[in-house]
Amino acid sequence: MKKILLLLLSLSLFTFGSNQMKNFRSVPADKVQLLQKGKGKNFCPVCGMTLPVFYKTNHAAKHNGKDHQYCSIHCL
Repeated sequence: MKKILLLLLSLSLFTFGSNQMKNFRSVPADKVQLLQKGKGKNFCPVCGMTLPVFYKTNHAAKHNGKDHQYCSIHCL
C-alpha cells in the first residue's frame, strides 16, 4: 500500500511540477520593444542571442549616440 501511495505521489509531483518549467525570460513577439535599428536589431551585438527570447533579462545602453540592447548583464 505504501509503495502505491509513494508511486502516485511521485507521479503527481512530476506531472504538476513540469508545468512550472516555463521560460520566464521569453515574451511574445508583439510585446517586445526593441531599441536597436537595422538588420541585427533582434540579436545581442556581443553574443548573437535572440533578444525577444531573453527579453526579461535585456539591458539597453546608449553608446556614441546609438542605442544598443544586450541579452543580459554579462554582455553589457
